[in-house]
Amino acid sequence: MGRTLRDKWGYDVLKDAVSQPQVHCFVEERGVAMKKIRLSTKERAIENALLKGEYRPVSEARCKAIAQAVARRKKDAVLHIRMNRQDLEGLKKKARHIGVPYQSFISEVLHNFAAY
Repeated sequence: MGRTLRDKWGYDVLKDAVSQPQVHCFVEERGVAMKKIRLSTKERAIENALLKGEYRPVSEARCKAIAQAVARRKKDAVLHIRMNRQDLEGLKKKARHIGVPYQSFISEVLHNFAAY
């Protein structure tokens, strides 16, 4: 992973990231048409912050730590279990309350239990 920068929201972004308008100009200079992409509000905010220089450098050690954390969180196993319907409904209710998919919530609960 290359050097990254951190924006004011705590997101890490590649240091050599280029804004969408710059990419379009670069591609159009070479005579290649490029499809315009609609950015979400959050993506536009990140792009604007990048253009304003609101990112701060992240050390190489921090960059490696982030890469290792991402690698550890990779889900590479499948689990099928049978459980009590009421327990499942309770988990789904809690997941809805915090606004995440119930399967992700269950995975996180199991991860936290296994990690400690």
